[in-house]
Amino acid sequence: MKGINKNTLRLDFNIYCIQFLKDRRNRQRIFLPNLKNAESYRRFSDKKYRKTAIPTDSRFGGWQQILLEEQVCRCCYCMRSLTNNDLSIEHLVPKSFEGLNETDEFDFYCKMSPEINDHVILGSAFDSIAKDIDLDNIVKYPHTIAHSNLFITCKDNETGCSCNHDRGNKRILPFMLMEDTDSWIKYTELGELKLSFPDVDISL
Repeated sequence: MKGINKNTLRLDFNIYCIQFLKDRRNRQRIFLPNLKNAESYRRFSDKKYRKTAIPTDSRFGGWQQILLEEQVCRCCYCMRSLTNNDLSIEHLVPKSFEGLNETDEFDFYCKMSPEINDHVILGSAFDSIAKDIDLDNIVKYPHTIAHSNLFITCKDNETGCSCNHDRGNKRILPFMLMEDTDSWIKYTELGELKLSFPDVDISL
């Protein structure tokens, strides 16, 4: 298990985020759909952004290709080798916090990961300052589309083996962004993860 370096291709990915936000802001400088809404990710996942080069001379054919390259085409959980056809996208900080206190949940991920703390903002907080945001100088991106919050995972429709299972909005340790993961994460002979990390309030 290795941590994922989100620094190398951050600027390339953020080009897609900025273009998406510019496309979605109306004349009243409000984002539609709102960035707290999981629908915002569905729109961001359209082919226009996910599988199209922006700018047109970019070496990347969409933001999905950027995630694949930074993860060396491997699942962020099991390290299985992936292609464009057998993957799904994992939101570390869940798209929706239905039934939970979103501030408490987000604070957990910020506390456990400087990457999230420094580069991600809750979509609802982003919406609240929408009118004042300079889209060309964003520091923190809404969690529904933020590069720091998106990861490639395996998805095998034929065998049903997929690391991006339906965890809903349960907490998960952000180990892919943490240091020295190889010292406290091991794989069993069956390929399952075994954690030896100090107790934290999570569901795995």
